[in-house]
Amino acid sequence: MTIVQPYESAYIDIGVDDWMIVDGDYTIPQTYNPAYRQVQLLPIEIYSSAMVYQGIIDNYLYFTYTQNWFDIDRWEFQVNRYATGVSTLAVGGLIRFTHNGTSHIGIIERLERPLGIDGKASENWLISGHGVEAILASRLCTYATASGTGYHTITDSATVTMRTLVDKNCITTDAARIITGLILDATPDADITSVKISARFQVLTDALYDIATQSGLSYYLAWSGSGLNFVFNMRKGTDRSATVKISPDYDNVKSFNYLLTNAELKNLAYVGGVGTANTRDVDAVYISSEPAGWSRREAWVEASDCLDTAIMLSRGTSYLATTGVQTVLEAVYNESNTFKYGTDFFLGDTITVVFPNIITTTGQIVSATEKFDGNGVLTTLTIGRVYPTLAGVMKTYQKQVSAQLRR
Repeated sequence: MTIVQPYESAYIDIGVDDWMIVDGDYTIPQTYNPAYRQVQLLPIEIYSSAMVYQGIIDNYLYFTYTQNWFDIDRWEFQVNRYATGVSTLAVGGLIRFTHNGTSHIGIIERLERPLGIDGKASENWLISGHGVEAILASRLCTYATASGTGYHTITDSATVTMRTLVDKNCITTDAARIITGLILDATPDADITSVKISARFQVLTDALYDIATQSGLSYYLAWSGSGLNFVFNMRKGTDRSATVKISPDYDNVKSFNYLLTNAELKNLAYVGGVGTANTRDVDAVYISSEPAGWSRREAWVEASDCLDTAIMLSRGTSYLATTGVQTVLEAVYNESNTFKYGTDFFLGDTITVVFPNIITTTGQIVSATEKFDGNGVLTTLTIGRVYPTLAGVMKTYQKQVSAQLRR
């Protein structure tokens, strides 16, 4: 066998932080790179399903974490199975890391363990999951479905509405449905955005998503610091467009990807409520003035589970908010002395983007993906809307179908 000392090898371009033993039958692959990786990788803390600390992994191939303003965060990292700490990984466990002074926690949902022709060198496991907020997706909106009208109807501010849904379905009502350790923030910020929702067997996070897209607010779970104890918090972005600008002219953008499309455009929704045939309550919903002629793009929105016209209309409005002309701008951010992401501006903030000779616009940062690897940190900001994907289209379709099934 051969003993490799620290800094003398870069196994699969990862490098070694301690000595390691390479078995005699091991053949170094042709892609072996003897240059030691000098970039300090961000440590990922590993926890059990009970949020008990297990160890740290800091010699992975890459780690990507995507923060979403309206939806649940997602993440993944790839690491060789023989790296220190990998044995502590388990589906249902949790990860935690801190970057720019903010801690993020995710649930381990998938462990992919390939083995290729290169033997040990090819055993690079892929671990992935979602932010800890995904625990809310394990609950349906069942509160009040067995009494009265069978619907949980709320008319209030977006903050109160979201908190009420979480409280009734995760905290106070049914002992078997309580998410142990979850509480509401005692002093939430007030908001004036009024919403009306009629909940009946929706996935809780789908209901929260609809409210968030209507109000512009977001939510997250803050860890208390011990065990499975989390606080449900609300947050709102800040308009920094007058001061924060990203542009190649400021040397704070590496690249742009600009998408403008009307392929999925819908600007008028026929919303169908209760009733059948010609007795069914159907309303047309549009933004500003009613579109006509060649510019009119119609869609059907299923709302047979809505007993109230105002709730029907809000569902149509929510649908149109995600199906307008798709103006999406992705910017690979380059940290500079002008503005620093995570210090001077954040996810959910509105900023100004200058794409020379193409577009100058203001928009909300709705997604931020940070990739950590041997080259440092690569941050990609999505401004305006997220890129349309097949998964997103299928999610919208499923929500349409489930509305009628929940009646």
